[in-house]
Amino acid sequence: MGCGTKNRRECLAQLEEEGFISISSDGKTVTMHDPVTAYETSRRFVTDEICQECNKLRGEPVEKIELVKTVTKDTIKPKEIINEKTIIIEAWNACKPETFSKIRVLSTKQKECANKHLKNLGLEKKELAEFICAVCRGLKASNFWTRTVDKSSRNFNAVFGYGSPNDTKMKNVENLYLDGESYDDKPAEEKPVQYDDKQQALIDSIKALDYQIRMNDPNDDCTKRFIRLKAEDIKSLEETGIKWEDI
Repeated sequence: MGCGTKNRRECLAQLEEEGFISISSDGKTVTMHDPVTAYETSRRFVTDEICQECNKLRGEPVEKIELVKTVTKDTIKPKEIINEKTIIIEAWNACKPETFSKIRVLSTKQKECANKHLKNLGLEKKELAEFICAVCRGLKASNFWTRTVDKSSRNFNAVFGYGSPNDTKMKNVENLYLDGESYDDKPAEEKPVQYDDKQQALIDSIKALDYQIRMNDPNDDCTKRFIRLKAEDIKSLEETGIKWEDI
């Protein structure tokens, strides 16, 4: 094929992710599925996803999108495995940073990799969704992942790895998880500024003068007087530590 090992492996991973092929657990057997069915399944999911976004913008009800992968008698998996894949997909898509790619389907190797990270952290399988979301919060808090890493490489595989993650990948995901556990991605509520009586009186005066200035002839003597008084009040306000521009 004239294709290097790394590129070939990446191509296989992408084909499996899109549902065109499946790879046996030992990595030795590759099964090709009906490409027309796989393509239609992938296209249908993307179409549904776009429609859901349109519904959100219009304020209409949003139905849950079913995550479907090409299934044959050779690729049927136990219910527990299928559920784990769905949990990972939905958790990643819901919690990932905005600039990271969504995933539509998950390969067995990707699922195994996520579970190995889970085991490394001493977490139980029931904590799988929270683990994925905690790592995603760690990504949001990471300057490296949100600024340094190229956008084309901001995806599930780049974060968690594929198959058996090496020690470096294990440590990186562990650090992201720990960072995510202590990271609060909810915006802090801004507390309203409290002004003392003098500051509030100056603010009210400036607003009243500003209204008079806008409503009257700029060349009128009264308007010029209002402008001068407004400038004096603004100066007095700044002397109390409050800038008019910040109000």
